[in-house]
Amino acid sequence: MKTNANFGILVILMVAALYGATMIGLEYSDIAPAEKENIVIFSVIGFIILVLILVKLLVYPKSMDANSLLQNGGVQGEAEIINIEDTGVSAGDIKYIVRLTVRITSQTQPPFETSLETLVSRVKIPHIGDKFAVVFDPMDHRQIALFS
Repeated sequence: MKTNANFGILVILMVAALYGATMIGLEYSDIAPAEKENIVIFSVIGFIILVLILVKLLVYPKSMDANSLLQNGGVQGEAEIINIEDTGVSAGDIKYIVRLTVRITSQTQPPFETSLETLVSRVKIPHIGDKFAVVFDPMDHRQIALFS
């Protein structure tokens, strides 16, 4: 996680430098005020896009799909939702990220509980007790992927 944090700090510093350079450039240029407003608007939009990309990279730093995890020694199991928490992060109007606490059972490993964050639709909200197929790393129970 330290590498991801360093990467995040680097991106934030680059964005701040870009924004600062844009503002300094606008201050000392002879661009019409209306054009300056457009440049500021596009700078803010660019900043928001970069922040969203950064959030995606930090929230899902090592996401692996189920097939890759299975090919690398993953174990198939069944996850049952035992708790759901809203993280306060949304992706658009109909999707948001929730933290699920799940109990995972499999035929080859003892049951265990773990938490994961996942993107869900406001239209199809998971409920406590729901079950779904997963693949997990038997050496690192934090590495979980939905299996379809």
